[in-house]
Amino acid sequence: GFQEDTFEFHPALGLWLGRHGRFKAGFDFLDLRANEPGITLNPRDRDRIYGPRLALGWDTRNNRRNPSQGWHHELEVGYQGGDADFLRAELDLRRYQPFLTARSTLALGALASVRSGELGEDVPAYLAYRIGGANSIRGFAVEDLGAELFGKNQLLGTVEYRYLLRPIQPVRVFSWSLRLGLQAAVFADFGGAWSHGREFAWDRFKSGFGAGLRVLVPGSEMLRLDVGISEDGDAAVYVRGLSKFDAQRKRLR
Repeated sequence: GFQEDTFEFHPALGLWLGRHGRFKAGFDFLDLRANEPGITLNPRDRDRIYGPRLALGWDTRNNRRNPSQGWHHELEVGYQGGDADFLRAELDLRRYQPFLTARSTLALGALASVRSGELGEDVPAYLAYRIGGANSIRGFAVEDLGAELFGKNQLLGTVEYRYLLRPIQPVRVFSWSLRLGLQAAVFADFGGAWSHGREFAWDRFKSGFGAGLRVLVPGSEMLRLDVGISEDGDAAVYVRGLSKFDAQRKRLR
């Protein structure tokens, strides 16, 4: 409901701890200027929010680009100061399991994101998690559901059955040779958002399901074409980059 002029900077350094462990340290900086009063925490209509973050992970995936087996977990904690004032924690749990055939994978993921403070006082309202869209609960439009179902905390769960239609192999595109693959998937999403304990209730959680195609590409991991159907029977089509598991952690406002 407003326009913004934003600069964001998120540098990070990481190192492996043994074969599967991972440690990462980073810093987040956000400079946001709103075109309307009452949007930012700072009365000058411009917020500067910054702070450190640390993460510990465990990664046993057999392939980072197209995993078919293994675990991928990460716990990230951080502090956001400046015009804001809140602690945050994010727990990302994933499992990739061979299923039925050699080309099939069952991918399961859960993401919990929690913050301290009050929404609109310590946490700016524009950083609220709004439910719906390609990287949340597919089948719902974030412009519709997200206007009603939002909060400073979120819990998302996803189950995907993936079938590899075409293994990753060289494909010639004009004068370039790219390694591409094709994957089909059916999925189900579940999740919700809340700001206070009393809002952590069943009626604030929604579900959706659907199917899609994924083009496995260099750099972006995959391009997704998904058709989602909400629990209310509404349908939505999405074209996005990255897997849903990765994209839901990079979700924009």
